[in-house]
Amino acid sequence: MRSKYFFMLISFFIITLFCSASPEDDPVDNGDAIAATVEPSPRDVITSEGLVIEARPSSSFRVKLDNDQIILASIAGKIRKRKLRILVGDRVLLKIVPLRPPTAQIVRRLNKS
Repeated sequence: MRSKYFFMLISFFIITLFCSASPEDDPVDNGDAIAATVEPSPRDVITSEGLVIEARPSSSFRVKLDNDQIILASIAGKIRKRKLRILVGDRVLLKIVPLRPPTAQIVRRLNKS
């Protein structure tokens, strides 16, 4: 029984010894390298308001944002579950994920103003 654990321990050390990265494998930052860009996380969410300008099939809408950008938006789950009606001309609150900028989800229907 001891020899089994001893063999596992030795094999673990051998694997870590030969598979570990050596310092010469690491790239050296000499100042000429381009700075890495930070990828947005899927959890980062942009909220924006917009005006529904077109109703499309399968519960998707064309929405004009306050900065005059037009995006395609779908209905979020809770609005779909409660069967709230969204019509052309309604003000809506959108949730935009930076990884998919031309699409958004309609989170809330706002009062017309």
